[in-house]
Amino acid sequence: MNHLPQQHGRWICGVTGVVLTFLLGGCSSFESSWQQALERSATPQPTADVIAPAWIGSWHSEPSGHEGPLRCVVSAVTDKDGQAIRDDAGARYAFHFHALWGLNFPAEYTIEMSVRKEDGRVTFTGEQDLGPLAGGVYRCEGHIKGGQFRATYTSKHDHGTFEMKIAPPE
Repeated sequence: MNHLPQQHGRWICGVTGVVLTFLLGGCSSFESSWQQALERSATPQPTADVIAPAWIGSWHSEPSGHEGPLRCVVSAVTDKDGQAIRDDAGARYAFHFHALWGLNFPAEYTIEMSVRKEDGRVTFTGEQDLGPLAGGVYRCEGHIKGGQFRATYTSKHDHGTFEMKIAPPE
């Protein structure tokens, strides 16, 4: 009696379960943030300086020509007392990106950026080390004006653009 195929099948099922749990857990975290951001978007903002919390659009890689859907949740970075954190370049905001690439393979990451209002638009810049498997240090800079979000990104192996608009409430 050879039980190897049965054991091999159990091993594959176990690994698949762990991988799916990891992937779906990450997605549900973003999805929860996304739903909250959409709810905040439906509430009138007190000033024009507030960045809309939910953005939707697309990304485009210049070298490969690949592109796909992109969503982003933006939130102010605060200290333990809930006060906004600022640096020399401006207020600090976390930009949590969720992109699909390939055959709908999800990827998500957060970049903390310095944000300032200048010349009638909001500008932002930041970088984050996503680790060697994700391309190392990603740099992002761009601006928001008239409900349009335009940015460029660069990393060791890629560079391209993000174009988004304020996500409509669902």
